[in-house]
Amino acid sequence: MERSEYMTTREAQDMLRVSAQALRNWRAEGRIHVYTTPDGRPRYSHSELERIAGSSPTPKAKRITVGYCRVSTLGQKDDLERQKQVVQNYCENNGYLFKIMSDIGSGINFRRRSFCQMLDSILSGSVERIVVNYQDRLCRFGFDLIKQICDACCTEIEIINQTDDITDEKELAQDVISIITVFSSRLYGKRSHRNRENIQKAKEMFADEQNEKAGDEKAVQTDKVRKDDV
Repeated sequence: MERSEYMTTREAQDMLRVSAQALRNWRAEGRIHVYTTPDGRPRYSHSELERIAGSSPTPKAKRITVGYCRVSTLGQKDDLERQKQVVQNYCENNGYLFKIMSDIGSGINFRRRSFCQMLDSILSGSVERIVVNYQDRLCRFGFDLIKQICDACCTEIEIINQTDDITDEKELAQDVISIITVFSSRLYGKRSHRNRENIQKAKEMFADEQNEKAGDEKAVQTDKVRKDDV
């Protein structure tokens, strides 16, 4: 087979719509064979990729779009419903096969339930794109990192409104307060823990001293009794 019929890792990802990690796993399992260039780079046979594409568990047609919505507090449920409607209309108008996922939580919290489930689906190769109303609905900080993960998994990010959210200032203030609260809790929590350790050590030292003192008093009394007997 001619060398020109081989494809790069990125080209293989685009063809199969899977992540680079999925390709590495298939290579380790022997499901796909590669040609290695003199400088150590893997190359994939076009014909073999076509064969795999025909039996791939997540071909492009079956990959879905995730419409993600988020608000910071329970008091913003109405805004959350409006977000869902906007994202749903956008996906329907573009003919996407989609589902809506949502969270109520801070944009600096990366442990949001639906957010983590969405990331798991992205890493498994089953998400073709993410749709959000505003960029900060996805995350307040670290967007570039999320985008890099999505790029590696051939997942697009579509932002409906590229302008800043006019209700952003209040939420940003709440997020900043959350950051201060978390770090303050950790700081004073560590101090409290150290204080508890110091108190416990002091109690143990005091108990040892008391025991030692009691032992000395008992020894003195024993000596006195012996002298009286004599």
